[in-house]
Amino acid sequence: MIGIYRIIIGNKSYIGSSINLLARKKQHYSDLRCNRHCNPFLQNAYNKYKEFNFEILETLPSCTDENLRILEKSYIKKLKPEF
Repeated sequence: MIGIYRIIIGNKSYIGSSINLLARKKQHYSDLRCNRHCNPFLQNAYNKYKEFNFEILETLPSCTDENLRILEKSYIKKLKPEF
């Protein structure tokens, strides 16, 4: 499933996009649990709260990488995530 997602930890959020939302959720969970996430702010928040919510904001039947990035940027501009 292609789409845009949000990770919420505490009261802060992160916006991302993926061509495979389920796989991306699993990768974030694995990286955070193993203390190796590439986003140090997200990692620090996870280390503090030990949990996160993964929320799908929008799904698409198909999308080019370029259009997916444009859509992600529009969600970032609208929602103003902290991470």
